[in-house]
Amino acid sequence: MRRVTIFYISLSASLLLPAAQAAGPADTYKEKCALCHDAGATGAPRRGLPRDWTQRVQKGYAGLLRSALQGMPGTAMLPKAGFAELTESEIAGV
Repeated sequence: MRRVTIFYISLSASLLLPAAQAAGPADTYKEKCALCHDAGATGAPRRGLPRDWTQRVQKGYAGLLRSALQGMPGTAMLPKAGFAELTESEIAGV
């Protein structure tokens, strides 16, 4: 569990900063991703709860990024979360 926690924290460290400190990735998260990932809507893994991410982090960062870009078949996660205007860089920064 410790390994998963460390990976998860390093993956989303920018999201743990106070909102006033970080513009950009935190704003993208708040505006696009938080709706599902803060509350766990439709089974989305919740931000800040490593146990929700345990199976997903086994894919590594590249796998998580691919899932965000291409979506997850059989889940509510659409490609780019349904926001086609997002760039790969914006998603990778979240």
